[in-house]
Amino acid sequence: MRGQGVAILLTTHYLDEAEILADRIGIIRLGKLVAEGTIDQLRDKMQAIRSIEVQLSRAYDASQIAQKLANLDPSFRSIPCYDSLHNKITFAQPKDMSLSRCLGLILAWLDGEKLAFSKYSTKEPSLEEVFLALATVDDHALLESDLK
Repeated sequence: MRGQGVAILLTTHYLDEAEILADRIGIIRLGKLVAEGTIDQLRDKMQAIRSIEVQLSRAYDASQIAQKLANLDPSFRSIPCYDSLHNKITFAQPKDMSLSRCLGLILAWLDGEKLAFSKYSTKEPSLEEVFLALATVDDHALLESDLK
């Protein structure tokens, strides 16, 4: 039916299902539509586009990593998260920075701080993460332009 131009409305609490089936998503909070668009458009409304996770080669004390993070390029406006249990650092890619520039800054920082790593990966936010970010935003923070 979709191929014949028929609109299908699906309401679900299963966001993984919606992510697979839907062309467009609407997020309703307290009876009001707070966001609507394609999954990529909704991701774009979030502060960060994707996360970059770096697997360190060995364990570090959290205070050691905190000292090294103080030397990170100031264009990273969000604070990276260090998972000492898994020896991973997760960075949020700034919205106004290309992925290649972001990776370049992270790799240069790792090299400058002499932090050996075994791998890195990027991850787009899931629809659930987008939903939580958009549906729990403070009402005063909603901008009229975000509702379109």
